[in-house]
Amino acid sequence: MSIKQLGRLLILTSISLHSFAAESYNLEQLINIALTQNLSLKIEQEAITQTELAKIDSDRLRWPSLSMNGSTTNDLENQSGSLSINLNQPIYQGGSISVKQQQADLELQKTNIGLNRKRQSLKKDVQLAYIDILESLALEKEERLSLEQIKEQARIANVLYSEGDVWKNDVLQANVSIAQGEAQVIAATNSVLLKKSALNILLNFNLSDELNIDGNLEWHDYQWTWDKIEEHINSIHPELSIAKINEDIASLSIKNQSASKLPTVNLSSSIVHSEYFTSNISSSNDMTISLSANWQLWDAGNINRNISNARIEKKKKSIELFNTRQIVLQQAQQSWLKFSEAKNQVSILKQAIEIAIENYRVNTVRYQEKLGTANDLLTAQTLLSKSKKDWISALARYLKSVYTLQYNLG
Repeated sequence: MSIKQLGRLLILTSISLHSFAAESYNLEQLINIALTQNLSLKIEQEAITQTELAKIDSDRLRWPSLSMNGSTTNDLENQSGSLSINLNQPIYQGGSISVKQQQADLELQKTNIGLNRKRQSLKKDVQLAYIDILESLALEKEERLSLEQIKEQARIANVLYSEGDVWKNDVLQANVSIAQGEAQVIAATNSVLLKKSALNILLNFNLSDELNIDGNLEWHDYQWTWDKIEEHINSIHPELSIAKINEDIASLSIKNQSASKLPTVNLSSSIVHSEYFTSNISSSNDMTISLSANWQLWDAGNINRNISNARIEKKKKSIELFNTRQIVLQQAQQSWLKFSEAKNQVSILKQAIEIAIENYRVNTVRYQEKLGTANDLLTAQTLLSKSKKDWISALARYLKSVYTLQYNLG
């Protein structure tokens, strides 16, 4: 390969890497990456496999068991060996097998609901992290814009001072404001990096990976009423579904313990082949088939005690179901109130920006006409910048309250 060809290859590689690094992610892409690569979600997905295996084990309780045993005997007179094959088939176990299968089905259903809830939680976390980054980027942009305006004011102050129209303290105040503005820009830039690092963790990226975000903070009007929220939660909320399944499992545990009072029936069969090496009988075959029933009539009250404990557990799960409903409603109410509050704040702070813009314009004219001081102009600039940043943060809070409320609705 010539030097020229190598140079072209390096240039193409550099362009390719630059294009890869410059790739931007929108919210939908970020959510899809998280759902695919997040480590916590992968752990939850393994729990599904474990629950499925437990269900298979419960289904096998109805299957027969087969075993084989072999033995040899050696003494001074005789030498013999035997081989036996045993088959055992449960016929009736008091209904406990059916109960255990139902419990396994419910456990699998609960685990699937829990996994879906984990996905919802991860989606919400990505949405909130995405809004945090957009907010930080918007605040950083505003800090830089404010700094440029302060520098322009300092330039004007220097011109007026050189002409003898203002005092030197106007120049000094402007220089102090520039230093403060530069410090705020640095803090805003660091905030962006920290917010991106938090999202990298959710995406299972390296902490320091470059992450370019596609999107802007945009207003979307959402409408919810408390009556609709309450109705929605009581119908399909996943945490209520899990609590109800726990109550059903506890009810089945009572049946399972009660099954211990009933008789059990098993069918067993065995085939034994024996070899006698030092006697006249060379071998023998025996086959046995038996149907056995077992009924425990008294066990010092252990069964009744287990049934009582199962009933207590069922009562606890019923109380937990009621408590879960109250907690879920309270969380939704809190999210709804924050949503309503943030929505109103966005509208109010938008008006505050318009007033601050007019106030800044008036103070600029007054300063240029030598009717106002540099302090008045800097105060107006600070108020305008703060109004814009307050509105940015309020819009971010509103969007995050929307995503949080959607999550709490289930």
